Amino acid sequence: MTDSLLGRDELVTWDMVGRDTGRILATLGNVDAVHGTYYLLMRGWVELFGDSVVSLRLPSVLAVAAAAAVIALIGDRFFGYRAGILAGLLFAISPAVSRYGQEARSYALVILAVALATLLLLRALDRPRSPWGAGYALTLVLTGLLRLIALSVVLAHACLLVAHARQDRSLWWKAASALAAVAGSPCSAGPRRSVSCTGCRRPTAGPFSPSPRDCSPPRWVAAP
Repeated sequence: MTDSLLGRDELVTWDMVGRDTGRILATLGNVDAVHGTYYLLMRGWVELFGDSVVSLRLPSVLAVAAAAAVIALIGDRFFGYRAGILAGLLFAISPAVSRYGQEARSYALVILAVALATLLLLRALDRPRSPWGAGYALTLVLTGLLRLIALSVVLAHACLLVAHARQDRSLWWKAASALAAVAGSPCSAGPRRSVSCTGCRRPTAGPFSPSPRDCSPPRWVAAP
């Protein structure tokens, strides 16, 4: 996490969040809209904490830590307290999670959104008359905004709904309402091409680390 060198994709993040909101939106109209929500969130983050390497990667670290806690709660819901703790620990130490939890990209936030949506669905199934269902729908919208393909988790959620629908038939229209909210959200529209950056200068100083040196200016390449 404290490595002074950003990866190729992380340099794209750094370059995008260094622009003002208008320029970010203009770029998203042509390329990389799939990461648009993440760039806008990170734009606000760097305004507060700077664009140092640690600052850029810290949101991913926090997201993975939160996702581990959510997964522990899901495990507790299904199999008990000890199983939940074990599930959270195994998730946190898995190599893929360790990698994306230290990368200045949207993937860790997507993991957190999917895990949180699953937990909220379980809460809604346990207490059908509670507001958990609305929270689940909103979290699905956020998931789609962060990464559209992540909405494939709805297939797994549908299995849970089918299992519970025999006891509460109102679950069908509640599920339909949640899916309608996702379908009507901006996450279902926009260009899906991505961009990459080579030769970018390193991030400037922030409150978490000393100032790195600059190198050559960025050279943008549009990827299909």
